[in-house]
Amino acid sequence: MVDAPQEFSEASNDDQKEDVVEGGEGSSATWTNPLGPSAFDLVGSGWGRISTFPRIPDYTAMIRTFDFDLPDYSTWLPKVDLGVRQWDFIPKIPTINTFPEITMFHTIIDQFAAFQIPTTAWEITTLLGDTRTRLTDLIRSITAGALPPNWADLEKVPFDDLKELVVDEGIPVMWVPRADTIQALLDADGPAARRRLIGQRWRGISADCLEVLDEVETPRLRKHAAFAARAIHALRGGHGDAAQALMANLLDTLLSDQHLANHRPKIRGNKLHKGGPKFDTDDFRFKDGMTFAPIFHAHLHFDPKDGDPVPSHFARHASAHAVCRRQYSRVNAVFAAMMVTSLLKFVDNDLGP
Repeated sequence: MVDAPQEFSEASNDDQKEDVVEGGEGSSATWTNPLGPSAFDLVGSGWGRISTFPRIPDYTAMIRTFDFDLPDYSTWLPKVDLGVRQWDFIPKIPTINTFPEITMFHTIIDQFAAFQIPTTAWEITTLLGDTRTRLTDLIRSITAGALPPNWADLEKVPFDDLKELVVDEGIPVMWVPRADTIQALLDADGPAARRRLIGQRWRGISADCLEVLDEVETPRLRKHAAFAARAIHALRGGHGDAAQALMANLLDTLLSDQHLANHRPKIRGNKLHKGGPKFDTDDFRFKDGMTFAPIFHAHLHFDPKDGDPVPSHFARHASAHAVCRRQYSRVNAVFAAMMVTSLLKFVDNDLGP
């Protein structure tokens, strides 16, 4: 048991102090502290000498100070432009300086290694390369499922411009026509120029329609695809009026398909000339809206009894109820062929495996 404190006295050697440990009555032992006086020894004579076990030295002064910067891995990774925003796939690792605390047994690199986090340039480059490849494949897969194949060769897809074509001018762009024709339509100077372009490229566009119609696989749609192909062959054989009349009636038949029952009222409800709402592609899924917009344009309400003027663009009601040269033309037959083809392929894709 440690006795009560005694008076503090200096040892003969000024650099050393003695701590007295009394083991019992009439016995004592002395121990010289090699580290000098403890904090308790230096309190003052009022406290007396305190007997204690050796103090643990402060080793922090002996610890090597680490001073290094971890690289900013985010600059090694290219950014992927998805057309909406840019993503950085690895956060910036902040600069780390100086670890003086004795309780820190590992550096950050040691901890990364313990959790198998890549730390070397080669490891990180390999990881980022694999990540980029997988993300690129994923993006391509998503894009392939979201966009029609005839857009694949477009250098870029200007969605807003394409929406203007389908909504404002009733030009189909889904599945037909081919990419270079779409690009030419986008580059053309205004609606009149685009209409002339379709009239000039009618053979190529009709060939595009025949190719897509041949890809329709749903059994109940094959008979409609066969009628559409006959109409196109009539057009290519110089019988544009017959082709337009058949396409107008075929379009009406397709819209009666049970698969389109929920969309039919909106598609047919075009009363723009009487203050009705404009077609909004945002009311539909992307493919639906882009496919239906030209058909809505072709369903402009027309009633000769109301004195409605015969439209010059392809219009289903005018084709059925106002046969005249203003409505019937080769270019309008091409518009009708594109609408029927894109709608058939749309339904076929939705019903397919």
